[in-house]
Amino acid sequence: MCGIAVIRRFDDARVDAAELEAMLEGIAHRGPDDAGYALLDEGRLGLAQVRLSILDLANGDQPIFDPERGTAIVFNGELYDHVALRAELEARGHRFYTTTDTEVLLHLYGEYGLDFVDRLNGEFSFVIWDERRRRIVAVRDPVGVKPLFFRATADEILFGSELKALFALPRVPRAISNEYLTGAFLGICPETACAFDGVEAVPPGTALVVEANGTRRQYRYWRPPLGDVDRSLSDEETRAELRLRMTRAVRRRLTADVPVNVYLSGGFDSTLVLALMTSLGARPTAYHIAFPGSEFDESREAGEIAAHYGVDLDVMPCTMERMADVVEETVGHVEGAVANLNSAAKLLLSRHVRARGTKVCLTGEGADESFAGYPYFKLEALWRLIERGGDDAVRGRALFARFREMESRSEGILWDARDRWRRAEQPYGYPCHLQVRVDELTSLARLMFDGRALGLGTHHAPPAMLRRAFPPDELSRLEPMNAARTMAFHALSGYIIPSLGDRVEMANSVECRTPFLDREVVDFACRLPPERLLDLDRLREKLILHQTFADLLPPVVTRRHKHPLLAPSWRQLAATRVGRQLVGDHLSAAAVRGAGMFRPGFVSTVRALWQLAPATSGLAKRLDLAIGALLTTQILHDRFVARRAWPTRALRMIRREPLSRGSRLQAGGHGGQ
Repeated sequence: MCGIAVIRRFDDARVDAAELEAMLEGIAHRGPDDAGYALLDEGRLGLAQVRLSILDLANGDQPIFDPERGTAIVFNGELYDHVALRAELEARGHRFYTTTDTEVLLHLYGEYGLDFVDRLNGEFSFVIWDERRRRIVAVRDPVGVKPLFFRATADEILFGSELKALFALPRVPRAISNEYLTGAFLGICPETACAFDGVEAVPPGTALVVEANGTRRQYRYWRPPLGDVDRSLSDEETRAELRLRMTRAVRRRLTADVPVNVYLSGGFDSTLVLALMTSLGARPTAYHIAFPGSEFDESREAGEIAAHYGVDLDVMPCTMERMADVVEETVGHVEGAVANLNSAAKLLLSRHVRARGTKVCLTGEGADESFAGYPYFKLEALWRLIERGGDDAVRGRALFARFREMESRSEGILWDARDRWRRAEQPYGYPCHLQVRVDELTSLARLMFDGRALGLGTHHAPPAMLRRAFPPDELSRLEPMNAARTMAFHALSGYIIPSLGDRVEMANSVECRTPFLDREVVDFACRLPPERLLDLDRLREKLILHQTFADLLPPVVTRRHKHPLLAPSWRQLAATRVGRQLVGDHLSAAAVRGAGMFRPGFVSTVRALWQLAPATSGLAKRLDLAIGALLTTQILHDRFVARRAWPTRALRMIRREPLSRGSRLQAGGHGGQ
């Protein structure tokens, strides 16, 4: 797991190594173990990487070269099954000078060309230089676990694992995008969500090919196969296949030359990951976030789970004061707005984990998207039942009363009890939770944004943003639950992973691996019939997972209703000294007016209502989300646009060249203070 930076010139200019160094210094937190670069194609291409060493600790520094085929690579992430792939390539005559997955990846490209993407399973982003074809190939993993941003002009294209790498160059402008404000900020997440103008994300499951003259073409090699529902397997066959794939996914992620541990909440997903790890002989340390005195604290359950599997539990107490101290830092790492304080808690957890000497952990991220675990999947099913009328409606209303009681903790955050769905449009052919939210946000957006000052057009209105992100003619052909899962996968890559996964983990040089997002697992889960995922009468989500793994799980998990992993509220944070200062500094009328994104009157009204609404009400929770989003967007503007500064870490960058097979020149080095 690492960070990469690339400069490719299309004119006669040569890449300046000092610029590569500046880009790496902006993302040095992603790779504290090494920094290397290469200047290729007569200086018109610069490849650079900071390394978090996990495989082949002694020999895996990058860039890595294949001199026989004239290729080079900088790689961020993990390629699984690389040992078997290496053996296959060696049988075809390939020879290796490291035992890294990175070098296997490079040789796969050399053997199969662009078809190599069909053989990739892992969490990764990388850039390959192909000297013979004078092109670069940039690839991102199937579901977008690892980030990869780029900025293209007529003269050059820049790539970076984070925006901070691109913003290290003064010529890259910084302005928060209108499309972000009226899209991802409001919960309408395109797969390529980016908060800033002029910068794009390589879409998940995509190879971007850039020719020597700057011409670009995209090849989408994988999408969630939600239109290919397979009802051919029996229940028993389905459970057997799922168990095989999940076990294999966990086994893959135990491969490392350093210890592999686990993040553990008190819930089903991370417990299942731990269960499979121990069934394979691992005895990891389980790391847990505790919220002392809060309804969100699950440390008792985590303790029972750890004891059941006989593993050590390392608990990190997370207080409001500690979270307040890192809110601004969290926004800087996420590079976007965050609606829930869990992002700050996860940043603190990765800091704690790294201080314990751990580099690699497994997590339960991604189960809710693949296996329909969010409350709104059940909510939409209830709406559809009620909409049918007659006895179905009677049953649906009774179930909704139970649902509302069961899911009270996340009301106003992940779902809404109001009946606005009855009046909402149905462009997707069913009552859609996101469409209901967009209908409500349309009027709020007019109050929130100064459309004239921002230059907003009708194409920025939330309904237009929704239809661009999720074309009705495509999603309406899917079964309703699969249309909803499509939207969930967009939010996963566009918001969930940046705010709760990669960015807050790699902020402290911790690599987290996600078995539920294994390519084989997601491919299988997406083809499952919706009836295998939801038992509506019992209001049981992720049904097939519960059926398949009940024998591996302790009673504290099987008996307990699932709750989303949430953190205490922004209102509680504002009661701390630092929290009050954050709200006062960034949401004052002067600060809001200076940033020029929101109407000061709207923000002051939301702040007043936020203080008055009963703390446990759905309204208070919706207002709390709004305050979090407004506050962190203001912080985002302050950090990246107004101040144009980000703390960097000096490094010594070593130049590497492909002299001959089996050897690399590490000549001198450039810079580093």
